[in-house]
Amino acid sequence: MKIFVRKNNSTIGPLTEGEFLADWKKGKFVSSDLICTDGQNWISIKDSKIIPSGSRRKNIFRLGLVAFCFSVLLALIFFFADVAGVSNWLSGSETRDLDYFDWSVEESEKFKKGATVLISLLGDVRVSGPEEKVFDEARKGQVLLPGSKLETGKDGEAVILFSNGSSTAVGKNTKFKIHSFVQEDFNSSTVEIEEIRKETSPSRIKLELDLGELVVVVKKLERDSSITLSSKLGFAGVRGTSFSMNAQADSTSVNVLSGQVDFLNLNEMSKLVNAGKSARSTGMDLKLVNEIPQADRVRIEAMEEKAKAAIREIPISELKKAFDQVNPTLAWCDPVRQQRSFLAAGGTKEVSDAIEKGMEWLVSMQQEDGSWGGNDRDEQGNPKKTDASAMTGMAVICLLQNCDNDSFIRNNSALKKGIEYLKAVPVSEVKSQPGSYSHPIYTRALIKAFAKLKIPELEELATKLVSTIVRGQNKNGGWAYSFGKGPLAHVDLSVTGWNVMALAEAQSVGLKVNGLDVAIVQSMGYVKKCQDNTGRFAYQIGKGGKPSLTGMGVHCLHLGNHGDSNEANKGLDWLFENLPSESDKINFYGLRHSSKACFSSTYLGKRKYWMAFNQKVIKLLLELQRVDGSWKPANHFHGDTEIFRTTLALDTLLTFYGTRY
Repeated sequence: MKIFVRKNNSTIGPLTEGEFLADWKKGKFVSSDLICTDGQNWISIKDSKIIPSGSRRKNIFRLGLVAFCFSVLLALIFFFADVAGVSNWLSGSETRDLDYFDWSVEESEKFKKGATVLISLLGDVRVSGPEEKVFDEARKGQVLLPGSKLETGKDGEAVILFSNGSSTAVGKNTKFKIHSFVQEDFNSSTVEIEEIRKETSPSRIKLELDLGELVVVVKKLERDSSITLSSKLGFAGVRGTSFSMNAQADSTSVNVLSGQVDFLNLNEMSKLVNAGKSARSTGMDLKLVNEIPQADRVRIEAMEEKAKAAIREIPISELKKAFDQVNPTLAWCDPVRQQRSFLAAGGTKEVSDAIEKGMEWLVSMQQEDGSWGGNDRDEQGNPKKTDASAMTGMAVICLLQNCDNDSFIRNNSALKKGIEYLKAVPVSEVKSQPGSYSHPIYTRALIKAFAKLKIPELEELATKLVSTIVRGQNKNGGWAYSFGKGPLAHVDLSVTGWNVMALAEAQSVGLKVNGLDVAIVQSMGYVKKCQDNTGRFAYQIGKGGKPSLTGMGVHCLHLGNHGDSNEANKGLDWLFENLPSESDKINFYGLRHSSKACFSSTYLGKRKYWMAFNQKVIKLLLELQRVDGSWKPANHFHGDTEIFRTTLALDTLLTFYGTRY
C-alpha cells in the first residue's frame, strides 16, 4: 500500500504503512489531515480506519493530559508571580529582562579595553583623559581611553567611533563620559565599517550623559553585548538600533529612529520604546509619547546621517589598530605610560604639538613605494635624492617611537608601508660609504619594528642584518667605510656610532646573534680612544674633538653600559658647559646624539644634564620648525637634507617619551 498525506497544502509521500504509523506516533500528522490510500480518493485520517481505534483513544487521552498540565502550569505561574512584577504591570511599567543594565563592564581575560576614536570635529570640542580634570582641545583621530570625558561648546559637534563599529554624533553644548568600554579582541579586515551589520566582536559600553544630546548608531550586538546610557534622570539600553538621548536639568528624553530601546526612570520603572516613538523621564515619572516631534526628528536624523557619513570608507583594520593601541598587552605601545614618561621628562604642549606637526610632514613625504628620500631637498631647497634605505629607516624609527598618532589612519598606514619597503631591501655585505650608514640605520628600524609589532619574519631578517654588522667590525673595535678591515681602513666614530646603536638595540630586545655581546664590548674601547683631553670626542683616534660627535661618544658609552665611566662623565660635563645658545648654531646631527646622552644620564641619577638640555636647547629647536612641520637648516652638518634634518629633530623631541636608543 502506498500512502499519501495532504498537510498544509502540501503532499507527503508515498509512504509505506509502517512509515506512516511511525510519523503518526511522532505527531507529524493530526486526525484532520487528508490521506489517500487507493490512488484516487482523499479522506480525513480519522475516517480512514488506518489508525487503530485504541491508538486514537490514546492520542485523545494524551492531548487531554497535555491540556490539563498546561492549565495547571499557567495557574501556578500566575499564583506565584512576584509582587514587584505585578505592581509594575499595574503601574504601566513593562516587565522584561533588563539584567544587562547590571552586567559587569570590567576588564577580564575575555574583555579588553575598547577604543573610542574622534572621527570628525567642528567648533569647540574638548577632551579630558581618565582621572584628569583639565580639558584640552580635541584632535581629529585622537584615540580615547575608557574613563575619558568629552565636552562641546555652543558651536561644537563631534562624531566618535567605537572599536565595535558603532558610532555616536555629539550635539552642541553636550557633556558626557565614556564611563566604561570593554570588548573582545577581533581580527583585522579591509572590509569597510559601513558594510557590516553586526559589531566587530562582543562588547559592553556604558556612557554617562551629563548634559546635551547624543545620537547613537548601534551595530547589531552579540548575545552578551550591551550599550547603556545613563543621565541624572533616566537610563537607556539598546541591543542594536539608532536613537538619541537628550539630558537637560529637569528631564531626560529618548527618541528612537529604528529598533527598540529600554528606558528606565530612577524608580526603575521601564518602557520599551519602539521605532518612531519617544519617551520622557523627570526622574520619578516616565511617559511614553506616541510620535517623535517633527522638529526633533529632523534634528536627530541629520545627526544620525553625520555619524554614518563620518565613518564611510574606514576599514575594520583601523578599528583594530585603535583597539591594539589602548591594549598594550595586545599591541606595541602603551599611550598612558608614554604620556607619563613625557611629562616626567618635562614635556610640554609645545613639544607634543611640534612632534605632531613633524610627523604629519614626515608622512606627507613618503613615496608611493613606501620609501622616503626620493623627493628630498638640500640646504638651499634644491631637489636632492637621498639614500632610500637610510631615510626610510630614520622615518620608521620616528613613527615607532610615537604611539600617540592622532591621525592614526594615515600614520599607521605610513608605518606599515615603510616597514614593507625595508623588508624588501636585499640583505648583502656592506661595500660602500653610504651603506656603512644606511645599513645600521635601517637595521635598527627593523629591530624596533620587531620588538614593538611582534612580526615573526622580522626577527630572522633583523638577526641576519645584525650579523653583518658584527662581521664588519674592525679589529680596533670600530667600523669603517664599506666595513673595511685592517689598519688602513677608514674607521671613524660617526660610522661606529650608528653601528653601536644598532647592536645595542639588538641586545636590548634579546636577538640571538653570535658575537653580539663581544662586539659591543670591543666597541667601547674604540669609542673611549676617540676622546681628546678637553672631553670632546673626535672623528678619528688621535684627532681633535668635535662638538657634533661628543654627544655620539657619550651616547655610545651609555649604550655599552659605560655611562658612568670617566670618559662619559667628562663628555657630559663638556656638553653641559657648551650647549648652543642660539638657534642658528644648532647642529642637528650632534643635537640628536647629545639629547640621548643627556637623557640616558638620568637613569644613573644625573638629572642636571637633561634638565639643562631641555631648558636651554629645546626652545631653540622649536624656533627652527617651519609652519609645514619640517625643520629649516641651521649650522651645517655633513649630509644635511630636509628629511634627514627633520627626522633628527623629531628623534631629539621623541626623547621626552623615554627613548634612550
